[in-house]
Amino acid sequence: QRIAAIRNEDARFGRRRDRSPLACRSVFRSAAKLWPKAPWVQLETDEKVTYPGYFGEAFHGTPRAHLTTSSKAPRGVGTPLFPINLVEAILRDHAGRVRRGSWLTSKLRRCLNQHLAFYAAWRNWVLPRFNRDEHAPGVLAGMAPRNLAMGEFLGWRQVWGRLSPCPFGNGARSVDDPLECPLAAELRLA
Repeated sequence: QRIAAIRNEDARFGRRRDRSPLACRSVFRSAAKLWPKAPWVQLETDEKVTYPGYFGEAFHGTPRAHLTTSSKAPRGVGTPLFPINLVEAILRDHAGRVRRGSWLTSKLRRCLNQHLAFYAAWRNWVLPRFNRDEHAPGVLAGMAPRNLAMGEFLGWRQVWGRLSPCPFGNGARSVDDPLECPLAAELRLA
């Protein structure tokens, strides 16, 4: 039934372009910009053959290690790909637009990107990784001094772009000021 539905959609709208190479390159470049002076970088992925090239391109000149695991290997707690699969499962659970077989699916890539950017910011700056943690991933990675309160996060307006006040600051400096705002590097990626 699923294959028939895909064929029907292809017949009505044409084949969907494969944007995977562009997306992968963008992710690796964004990761490299987040910590440009990293002393070394370790990447853990499945065995997709294009990852080493994108990794080397984005982190050229940085000492790096790339550990791979077969996607056909047994899955479960304690396996190398478990953290990646868990994060994807949590994303599908929390963000209805990426849930498989859901009517909530975004019709436009722009809308999906906006939704995922909001979700990523919420996960990185507000929500602790697990119930046992006190801090959000952005704090644990040393990129923020503290978790944002829900009100700070939802009340943060960026109507002035890079001149918008930093949510971690006192409101006197913009998000573009790296001394005031730990988000400055991340926001420059947009």
